[in-house]
Amino acid sequence: MRATERFEVILNELPRNWSTAQLVLTVEREADPERAALVLAPLAPGRRNRTFRFAVAAPGAAGPTVDAVKRAVARLDEESITARISLDEVTAHESAQEETGGVGVSLAAQWDELSRAWPPRWSDALIELELASSDDIDPGALLLAPANPLLQHGTQSFRFRAAQRFGYGISSSMLRRCLERLDERAISGTLSLVRLLSETHPVATQGPVWRIASRSV
Repeated sequence: MRATERFEVILNELPRNWSTAQLVLTVEREADPERAALVLAPLAPGRRNRTFRFAVAAPGAAGPTVDAVKRAVARLDEESITARISLDEVTAHESAQEETGGVGVSLAAQWDELSRAWPPRWSDALIELELASSDDIDPGALLLAPANPLLQHGTQSFRFRAAQRFGYGISSSMLRRCLERLDERAISGTLSLVRLLSETHPVATQGPVWRIASRSV
């Protein structure tokens, strides 16, 4: 199996809420490691002899993107560098629905469970809502309008900010009410925390800016 094909298999086997995955790539021929090192350099891999270790990051997580890894692995195949690629470790997003172990847990209840674990003085959060059905994207966007949701390209997930005291982001009480409205319309999904900050004190700004996948959010 070519390295590109094996990488696609690995991607398809990752859990839905994966954040980063650690991959191990071993070059088979002793003459090829130096050439492979040049191809894989943009991924900043660790190396030991013919074995390379590097990460691949889901959208929104820090690290080499899926597209960047695909390009590098495809170049290995194009240059006839035979390599075995395998999955070493996976890190997943914190998911309120998974923590409660329930199926069909209301979004408002997921918010209560998710935010309960945060520090009392949390100030800013970046949150993701993955809808169970793509049919709910338009009505979901309407009901979440106060949160200024951003639909993630190629997905049925919205991301939005929440702020506990001040700054840019929906308040906890307003967010919970929006989620209750989604529940009332039988719109289901999974709520996850992407980023969280505590005790920020913006000066002449609307709040902190996260840098995720080379984009400011």
